[in-house]
Amino acid sequence: MAEKYDDVLVPFVSLMRKELHANSRKGDRPGWLAMDANTALLEVYWHVAKLSAAVKNNDGPAIMEHSADVANMAMMVLDICGGLAWVEAEDATSVMREALHLIASTSNDPGAREEARQALEAAGSTVPPGVSGTPTADVLRSDADERNEP
Repeated sequence: MAEKYDDVLVPFVSLMRKELHANSRKGDRPGWLAMDANTALLEVYWHVAKLSAAVKNNDGPAIMEHSADVANMAMMVLDICGGLAWVEAEDATSVMREALHLIASTSNDPGAREEARQALEAAGSTVPPGVSGTPTADVLRSDADERNEP
């Protein structure tokens, strides 16, 4: 069941995931957990500066990329500080299942849709084929089409 803000959260989480994978050559979770909190916070500032430049230049693709980078770095700070352990596992599972459902039905990335469908299937849930996208997903899809991206 869709919840309030899903129309913006789901595509944004998809951007975050895309950026995590794009930057995975820099190191995955063990790498960011090896950083101290102050270094991670400096990374947030650095990415905010890049986002600021992108906004100043009205560079849509860079705004998307750096917004996701800022969010990912904030998540890493929370993880380094132990804050992700504070999230109730049951709540996290429910939220993840809903997010996967929405990604599977709205993402403009066929690989992400398939990955989400498989994860939902493993969790005993499914997404009906042919579910239409949200307005936000449709806008992102049309922006990608304008840039000749898949």
